[in-house]
Amino acid sequence: MKKLCVLFAFLPVCFAVFGQNALPRLAVVEFNTNNRQERTMQDAVMVRNLVESQMIATGKYQIITRDEIDKLLANQQIAVSSISSSENVKKLQLQNISYIVTGSVDAAGDSYVVTVKMLDVGTGQFSHSADAFMAGEPAAMYGGIRTLVGAFAAGMGNQGETIVRQAEQPASAPARSEGGAPSGIGIKVTTALAGVLYFQGEEAATLWDNDSYTIPIERPGTYTVKMRFGNGKEVSRSIVIVSRGIAEARFGYPPGNVRTGSAGITSMPLSWDNAGSGVSYRVYYGRENNPDRAWAYGAAVNGTAVTVGNLTGSTAYYFWVSTVENGMESVKSAAASGRTREPPNPPGNVRAGTAAVTSVPLSWDSAGSGISYRVYYGTENNPDRARTYGGTVGGTSVTVGNLNDNTAYYFWVCAVEDGAESVKSAVASGRTKEWVLEGFVRIAGGTFMMGSPASEAERLHDREGPQHSVTVSGFYISKYEVTQKEWTEVMGSNPSNFKGDNLPVENVSWYDAIEYCNRRSVKEGFTPAYTRSGDNVTWNRGANGYRLPTEAEWEYACRAGTTGPFSTGSNITTSQANYDGRYPYNGNAKGIYRGKTWNVGSGSANAWGLYDMHGNVWEWCWDWYGSYSGYAQTDPVGASSGSNRLNRGGSWINTARNARSAYRSNNTPSSRSLNLGFRLVRP
Repeated sequence: MKKLCVLFAFLPVCFAVFGQNALPRLAVVEFNTNNRQERTMQDAVMVRNLVESQMIATGKYQIITRDEIDKLLANQQIAVSSISSSENVKKLQLQNISYIVTGSVDAAGDSYVVTVKMLDVGTGQFSHSADAFMAGEPAAMYGGIRTLVGAFAAGMGNQGETIVRQAEQPASAPARSEGGAPSGIGIKVTTALAGVLYFQGEEAATLWDNDSYTIPIERPGTYTVKMRFGNGKEVSRSIVIVSRGIAEARFGYPPGNVRTGSAGITSMPLSWDNAGSGVSYRVYYGRENNPDRAWAYGAAVNGTAVTVGNLTGSTAYYFWVSTVENGMESVKSAAASGRTREPPNPPGNVRAGTAAVTSVPLSWDSAGSGISYRVYYGTENNPDRARTYGGTVGGTSVTVGNLNDNTAYYFWVCAVEDGAESVKSAVASGRTKEWVLEGFVRIAGGTFMMGSPASEAERLHDREGPQHSVTVSGFYISKYEVTQKEWTEVMGSNPSNFKGDNLPVENVSWYDAIEYCNRRSVKEGFTPAYTRSGDNVTWNRGANGYRLPTEAEWEYACRAGTTGPFSTGSNITTSQANYDGRYPYNGNAKGIYRGKTWNVGSGSANAWGLYDMHGNVWEWCWDWYGSYSGYAQTDPVGASSGSNRLNRGGSWINTARNARSAYRSNNTPSSRSLNLGFRLVRP
């Protein structure tokens, strides 16, 4: 059931009784108004006009009196604000009320738009509905209401927009028309845009921009005028002529009284007067008072208000509105202007708290109510190169996380209001704590000669050269190869051939090692370094989680500042490293062959405190295997693609030659062997 909100407001309408009780009863209730009309007629005058106009067919309806409707409302306790609700319609039906005529009156500049609806109580549906646009004084407006009410009450509902002007002039007043208006009745057509005027389907005149033409009319009635514009589009008007006078039809004109409201920082509310029924609007805006250089804002607007957004703060804007009817757009309205508000000031006293290994707490003073904040940070004291941290912050503090340890950071905060952001605040700085974990060593960055010199004994020339300069950044690396205990705590099972908590995990593929790095990172609150999709693995170099060393990092850490074949010098013994001692290096004395792995850390540490960089198990590296370029490099990551991943360091089953610092081996990333393991790195 449709609901119609009807308020007894400011336009008094009387009710009189006509006809017989057997006729359908018609209740004409009050019209809503917008408070711009003044009371200029008494109830009796209104009723008399309704009757004398003969627009109400008294033989068709019984119009109930005001007293009667008041009693009905009181006795039946019908709320006026919900007179068409399901419950109240039933009460009206009990009183044999068949129809309710109601409507509203709204100002449109110096004129008025009147909407009239007729509700069939039996069906709950509106049988007729139309608008009237009327120029003139309130008294003329009353005449228009009378006409519409009478027309609808008599079942004479007009379709589309009806324009009525009740002229206050005697019958002898001269008509303003090209052909004369001997009866004192006419229709004045005014257009802002050039086109051809049609009257009752026949061409009447050609009009130019801002031109007008008056068509003489012989008698009151309903007439149709139409303008066909230069672009081929047409707009029609249905005109009701009530009595002597000049009715007016306007084409191609924008709405009046375009005005701005209270501006935001990035938005401006805009409103305008209603230009009639079935009309939509197009909004334009710009930074210059020049409608020809304005930008259209969004799609057509069906109402009489819109908020223009995505503006710049503290900027003057100009706004224009045009009407759109039947696809035809009017000229632009007069400009309305407004200035957006200033963006907020940044918060003061931005300060860093006590830093953790991977995070720094940040706080600041409030910049005002209803303001949120955006945080920026970087490793350089340069706000233009800073990156944002998360979304906006509702309070005045946040902990910036996912940072690298032992690193200086700089922080800035902006205030955000109405979608606009202030300039960045003064800088606050802080340094994260050094990450200290048992079993890891911090390796300072530096430059070394990667590969072996041509003079090195037992050198593999096609793999280890040319020797070239490489610079690596600082990183953490585990003192020991990953043990079976560490593996089982993260992965839940142990694939190793030789069992023992402190033995290195072996029989793991490169993909297995990647999975372990990610799982341990998540377990300990770090961001995983790798993303895997099938056999494709990508490395997020900005992540702070565990990872495999690059080949360059591995050799740099293995050498620990040395330049010989081993970190121990020109030879290595089986007491220092676990390899097949039956095959010593370069004719040195033989050692023992254990035939299995030993507990990590059983041999000698190099100068940087790392164990088993030579022997025990081969260690997976990140890089694809490829030939050296011979050029100086910084933080290289190996070949861009390949079929095999690199292994370094030799193993318990290999000769001393394979355990050299420069020796390079490789396997497919899915390979598993009882002499393949790995160690960890963190940034």
